[in-house]
Amino acid sequence: MKLFYQFLEWALPKFTRFNQYFQTQGVVITDLHEMIVMLYKDIFLCFLKRNYVMQTNLVNTNPMNGQYQLVNNELYLG
Repeated sequence: MKLFYQFLEWALPKFTRFNQYFQTQGVVITDLHEMIVMLYKDIFLCFLKRNYVMQTNLVNTNPMNGQYQLVNNELYLG
């Protein structure tokens, strides 16, 4: 249970900020794509190599490709 809560402590603020951004009174739908790309990249950087994430188009990014995954001691686990 403690491990689950530690994960939520890291992940929940990211999704909460993302959600709150789109609950404003102003028109922010034009920022939706950019915000989703930033959120995906932020998550990908926890377990994929930085160069791969930053230089590859998000559509072409394959998180299952073991060639670009970080080794265990380099993973960011929150």
